[in-house]
Amino acid sequence: MLAPVVRSRGIDLSNDKTMSDLMASFRTQRPRRGPVLPEWDLAFVLYCLTKAPWEPLEDISIQRLTLKTFFLTLLASGRRRSDVQALDVTRCAFAKNASITVYPSRDFIPKTRAALEGNKAFSPVSIPSLSSFVGEGELDSNLCPVRALRRYIGVTKAFRRDRKRLFISYQRNRISDISTATLSNWVRLLVRLVYRESGADDRTQYKISPHQIRHLAMSMASKGTVPLEDIVRAGMWSTPTTFVSYYLSDASEVMAQSGRFRLGPIVTAQSIVGVTGKV
Repeated sequence: MLAPVVRSRGIDLSNDKTMSDLMASFRTQRPRRGPVLPEWDLAFVLYCLTKAPWEPLEDISIQRLTLKTFFLTLLASGRRRSDVQALDVTRCAFAKNASITVYPSRDFIPKTRAALEGNKAFSPVSIPSLSSFVGEGELDSNLCPVRALRRYIGVTKAFRRDRKRLFISYQRNRISDISTATLSNWVRLLVRLVYRESGADDRTQYKISPHQIRHLAMSMASKGTVPLEDIVRAGMWSTPTTFVSYYLSDASEVMAQSGRFRLGPIVTAQSIVGVTGKV
């Protein structure tokens, strides 16, 4: 664009090395966009999961039990869907304090190089229980991921066969392991079911993905005064840079969009966060 203008001044950009180098040094950069919160309401979804048709766990279908347990585990772990997919049911243990620790399968290769360093490829997912924070029978207790996992592992034992992955298909005649795409479909199905059954069909057209839950988990953990080093460790990052640049957002926005639905306490990023909001 400038070539005809400077050529009238006796300068040929195609032959002038100084000007050519100068122009080549210019770069047009778009400003980095900060994390964008999902259009669907996490607090509303969690509120709906505390009651029928998602409760009591003993009475719901295996499909609903699977969807709810995976959703709560994804939020509680703060990990990628591929990390949760790799969790090994034979390498999990319930502790006396009611928490659960689950390791991925031994052949699991994590996505990031940082996760491979320091033998972090076998870093477990440690999920605390809400049982010591909320009383039995309270609505918030229905969002305890450990409670859901205990029920899910017990129910699926009857048709698990030799599959070692923690999460398996709720279709009893399917014997192969599920894919990460199936896990994404589970998240979309759960959120859309919640909105459809509540009459809020307008939200079912919005983009829904497991990565949004990871984003929300890490942001709320930060808002809930979880130490930064614990958040970085839960996310399996080598430095806080990735979290601050791509995941950190103002978690007050999460609460602001929740309307009258209270958010917390919940388990997120492998910590219990006493989030407060409107009642």
